[in-house]
Amino acid sequence: MPVALEYWGDFPPQVAACQRTIGSAGAACALQTWRLERACAMANVSGVGCDTALLASQEQSIRLAAEDRVTASCTTQQVSLLQFLGTFEAGVDVNTFCRELKSAATSVLVDPLPPRPLAADELECVDRTLRMAGKLFSMSFESRQRLLNRIALGSYSPPRKRQMVATSSAAIAATAADLQHELDAVCPATMFAGLFHQSAADVMTKLSTRADCLAGQTYAQGGLLCPLSTCGNLMVEHNEECDDGNTVSGDGCSADCYSE
Repeated sequence: MPVALEYWGDFPPQVAACQRTIGSAGAACALQTWRLERACAMANVSGVGCDTALLASQEQSIRLAAEDRVTASCTTQQVSLLQFLGTFEAGVDVNTFCRELKSAATSVLVDPLPPRPLAADELECVDRTLRMAGKLFSMSFESRQRLLNRIALGSYSPPRKRQMVATSSAAIAATAADLQHELDAVCPATMFAGLFHQSAADVMTKLSTRADCLAGQTYAQGGLLCPLSTCGNLMVEHNEECDDGNTVSGDGCSADCYSE
């Protein structure tokens, strides 16, 4: 079970170094996978097409490399102090975060795209949106990693930890807002909604929550966790197989977001 943030941290240097590796492996896996997904999506909407079998193989290699990085860098004793059952579980959690980030991002940014040739301005909108998502992921992960790596190594009071979390959260929210404004300049609201079936503000808000999924799964502490999965919010989240934006059964995606 994750440890409350108030009681988490101040680990010996080697344990803190192991924790940095676990967090870094999760973030790197997610970002590398998203770059591949973005390239594949753009190839599809440009009419070039994407080799999905090759894509799946490349992503599997990235996830396995992330697991290997954890098992090669940490000992069983170190990960047990971090509340993992063993190096295998720590590696699996990294793999799980990587896969769930892909599912969440593609369900919001790739799956809704229309199955028709896109106009030049629509292509620019999609390309900019996918790139902005990558920037948001990168900044959000970096902010949470920097925060939690400091707490893992240092001794801070609970109020100070909460203040550090608030500062990080504000920075992530500000980045999401800035990127949304940049998108607004390229993608008119009606065009964006037609392509992604929701507003740019909604998309950026949902994507920014992925940083706390990294914190909760690869740092195993309870102060920063993924929001609970919400069936019907157009994002495939933990323990969901689909999410078509409603909770009606009989349309291919059940009322509790399982494929029918």
